[in-house]
Amino acid sequence: MSSREDIRILVRNLIRDNWTPGNTFGVTPYFTTGWYDEAYETPQISFTNPSDGPINGGMTGFSGITTQGIVQTILGTLQLNCWVTRAAAEAVGANPKQLTYEMACEVERIIDANPGVLADYFFLSFGGKTDAPDTEASPTVFRQMCEIGYGYIK
Repeated sequence: MSSREDIRILVRNLIRDNWTPGNTFGVTPYFTTGWYDEAYETPQISFTNPSDGPINGGMTGFSGITTQGIVQTILGTLQLNCWVTRAAAEAVGANPKQLTYEMACEVERIIDANPGVLADYFFLSFGGKTDAPDTEASPTVFRQMCEIGYGYIK
């Protein structure tokens, strides 16, 4: 069993600890490693669906041999979602699409400023953002989907 901490927890803590409310209409969102929670009426950021695997390892999945033994280079992605309802955005004087966009930009700023700070991970990168409101929810929940890339040696 690996002693490596869960990437969702590490990235959540990094974003939460470096969040600057002044960049997002004075908003500090609720940070969760679960999905969007309707019980919270405030803006939210969720960290979900980590997916990773070995690269360039051929049939074995191994990247090389070191003095400590066989190693694998693992690359992965983490889904990060910025969520807000119209009411929550209007409460701070913002358009919900603009607020989710600004929240995603704040995430990008934090990741870009801290690419190698997570123990046991050799990189962290912001992979982009996509507008993806949940129009099936009532009321509509506005969302920016972001992808966070990461890598480590196993």
